[in-house]
Amino acid sequence: MSKFSSVLAEELYAQSLDGFSDNEFGSTSEAPFRHWVLLDSTILTEDSQGFVDAEEFSDVQHARLRFDTIVAEAIAEMSPTCDGCNWVNDDCQGDGETCFNCGRAL
Repeated sequence: MSKFSSVLAEELYAQSLDGFSDNEFGSTSEAPFRHWVLLDSTILTEDSQGFVDAEEFSDVQHARLRFDTIVAEAIAEMSPTCDGCNWVNDDCQGDGETCFNCGRAL
């Protein structure tokens, strides 16, 4: 069983190893346990098990919008916001469960 979802995914993965793109986000070895690479009108995704998928878009702008959404969602997931003061956990130095700014649960 191949770890690539398509021939395109395999080809783009090989290119991405050569530093083909400056548009990368994430890590397969730490949160969010996925790595995304924007290559023109395609987003390449690798998960923590090494499986690679390529999602093609009709143009570069649609791919960029989706990539930016992925990045924003992953950042939001990794940085819970306090319901009491709306500080992001990293900003208020919370312990992951309690906001040190206002004392509410994250």
